[in-house]
Amino acid sequence: MGAEPHLARPPGLPGSKGGIGITLYLAAALFGFGLALALGARLKDFGGIELRAAWAFLLAALLEGGLAYGTYRGLFPPEVAGPLAKVLVLLLVGYGLYQNRHLKSLYLVLLGLFLNTLVIFANGGHMPVSLSALHRAGIGEFEAILRTKGDAVHALLDETTRLPSWETRSPCPLCARSSAWGMPSFC
Repeated sequence: MGAEPHLARPPGLPGSKGGIGITLYLAAALFGFGLALALGARLKDFGGIELRAAWAFLLAALLEGGLAYGTYRGLFPPEVAGPLAKVLVLLLVGYGLYQNRHLKSLYLVLLGLFLNTLVIFANGGHMPVSLSALHRAGIGEFEAILRTKGDAVHALLDETTRLPSWETRSPCPLCARSSAWGMPSFC
């Protein structure tokens, strides 16, 4: 009696307000849309983009978000959900990029995928995040979650972190939980 289950959500963690933060996918899409408009694209030009296997990108975002949220809620152990999320995202986004290899601008996304994959696998399936970046972004209350790898995607940067200079470092609250060295943040 009194023993908590292994997967129980740690007490005192933030999140009672609910809601889902913006993801890198949406931030990147909005930035790309704005950049294209700034470079002279017209709205009708966006209708001519032939994006194949769009379902793979959407499914990757939903699976990663679902595993992260499920881990945060105590449904999945982070040592399983983190690597599983990364493998699924790598496979689905890789497939989507392969299907869209005719869009040369996505080669930069492929580079970002490779760099993110490198640092994530070097750190056991989690993207390291510095405590100072959390505080600069105004989300320091997530320290307890990241210290326990409680969102299946990120972990707090510490002395055991490999490739520490590639940690998530965006000081913008809008992008703070999702931008990494391989995918620049412009906030």
